[in-house]
Amino acid sequence: MTGRSDSESYLGVLKMTTYLSDAFRQLKPLCDDVAQQPSIKNIQNLKDLVQRLPSSTLQHLQEYTLFPMQLQLNNAKLGSEIKVELINGIRHVVEKTEILHLEQLFKLYVFVFLQIFDPSQPSMVASVSEELKLSVVQCATQVLRSTTANVLDQMYQKENVPKLGQGIYICMQLLETERLRALRLACVDNILVTCQVEDDTDFNDIVFRKQVGDLITLVVPGIIGGLFKVATGDYKVGHLLIQMCLRAWGRVVALVFDDRIVGHHSQDHKTNWSLDEELLDTPDQGSGTAKLQPNSKEGMEILLNSQEHRSPKWLKASARKLLAQTQVIVRVQHSDHWRVRLELVQMCDHVLTHCSRLEMGISERVYWGRGQVEVIVGGGKGEFWVKEYPASAGFSVFFPPLLLLPLK
Repeated sequence: MTGRSDSESYLGVLKMTTYLSDAFRQLKPLCDDVAQQPSIKNIQNLKDLVQRLPSSTLQHLQEYTLFPMQLQLNNAKLGSEIKVELINGIRHVVEKTEILHLEQLFKLYVFVFLQIFDPSQPSMVASVSEELKLSVVQCATQVLRSTTANVLDQMYQKENVPKLGQGIYICMQLLETERLRALRLACVDNILVTCQVEDDTDFNDIVFRKQVGDLITLVVPGIIGGLFKVATGDYKVGHLLIQMCLRAWGRVVALVFDDRIVGHHSQDHKTNWSLDEELLDTPDQGSGTAKLQPNSKEGMEILLNSQEHRSPKWLKASARKLLAQTQVIVRVQHSDHWRVRLELVQMCDHVLTHCSRLEMGISERVYWGRGQVEVIVGGGKGEFWVKEYPASAGFSVFFPPLLLLPLK
C-alpha cells in the first residue's frame, strides 16, 4: 500500500509540474508583452489567460504574473486609462488566488493605494480620474478578501495601524467628497471588509472579533463620523448608498462596543482620558475624517499607546458622544424608500443585539433604547415590517418597559 501511495503521490506531483510548465509557457510571452509595452490589448490578453487558468495553477505563478503589472505602475509616464487596466489586472489575479504572507499583503495593499495618494493635497488624495480611484479601492478590497485567516490574524495588530489607517483614511475621504456612486459604494464595501463585518462574517468568533475591534477602535471616530455624515446627509446620493452606510455604521459600532468583549475589561485600566473625551466628535464640528489620522509622529505614538483596551471609562465617555449621532440617525425612519427604512430596522436590531450593555447612564440609555425601539415598532410605513420585526424577545430582554410606551 505504501508503494502504491508513493507512486500516486509522485504522479500527482508530475502532473502538477506539467500543468505549471504549460501555464508558464503561456504566461511568459504575455507577461513580457506587458512589461515591455503596457497597452490595453496586451494587458487584456494577460487578463484573459488569467481567467482561463485554474486557480491552483495560478497560485504557484501568482508573483510572476503580478510582477509586470506592478512594475509598470511605477512608470510615471503612463496615462490613467492604462493604470486602470493594470490595477484591474492585479485584481483579477488576486481574486483567483490567495494572499499567503503578511509581507505580500501589505506590499500589494500599500502599493495599490499609493496610486491615488498625494501628501501635497489637503485630502491626501491625488487629482486623478474617478475610474482610477474606483479600480484602486476595488483592488485593495479584493486583496483583503483573498487573504488567508492566519495572515489576517497577523494583520490585525497594533503596529499595523499606520498601514491600514492610510487605506481607511483614503476611503473615507473618497466616500465624503466624491460624486461617482459606484466609487462611494466601493469605499463602504472596503470599510466592511477592513472591519471584518461583512454579511458572511462569523460574528460569534469572539477572539478574532476582539482582535479586530482593538485595532479599529483606534481609528473609529473617522469611520463612524464619515458614515454618519453620508447616511444622514443629502438623500439625492441614492437609497443604496444611504442603506450601505447605515449597515456599516451599525456594524462598526457593534464591533467596538460588543457586550461580549467590553464587559471583560478591567475597571482600573489606566489610559489617556483627555484623548478619549474627544473620541467621537459629531460631524457638526467638522468632517468625519478630521480625527482619523494624527498629524505627527508623536500623535501616532499617543494613539497607538491608548484606548486599545476599551475600558469602562472610555466606553462611558464614548457613549455620550455616540448618543448625539444616534439621536440624528434614527430620523432616517422618515425616508421615502422602504429599503432605507428596513436597513435602519436591521441596523437597530444588530446594535441592540450586540451592545445592550453600552454604558450611557440611566437617562441616556433610556433615550438610546427608546429611540431604537421606536423605530422598530413604529417607524415602518409598510405592513411587512410588523411581520418581520415584531416586539421580539430580544428587544424585550433589553428594554422591557419601552415597548409599552406610546410613540410620539
